Amino acid sequence: MDLIISIITIIGVAFAIILIIVLRPKSSNDISVLQNKITELQHSLVKIESGLKEDFRINREENVGVAKDNRQELANSLKEFTQEQRNKFDELKQEHKELAAKTVEQLEKITGKVEEKLNALNEQAKKDNNQKS
Repeated sequence: MDLIISIITIIGVAFAIILIIVLRPKSSNDISVLQNKITELQHSLVKIESGLKEDFRINREENVGVAKDNRQELANSLKEFTQEQRNKFDELKQEHKELAAKTVEQLEKITGKVEEKLNALNEQAKKDNNQKS
């Protein structure tokens, strides 16, 4: 029985030693290391946040520049298109004037020929009337 009490005592002491080791308060060195790690993590997060903000700012500036370039290109294309249309309109107007002039010229020629034919027919009719009378 002394042996059992000795074994139980040894087990109890070993258990007490294990509890003391496990449950002992952490040293201030461990807490300061943990605080340093937390501080480093906070600094890293601040750097990441500022980096993201800078990236967003750069992206906004690039988007503004691209939009401005697109608007300028569109305006230039519209000006070129408008100028082309004006040139084509001017060409069509000139062609219309030329066609109208040719038409008037042809009508004058036809009118002249018709008048010549009418005059010839009138003279022929007069000659025929004079010969009958």
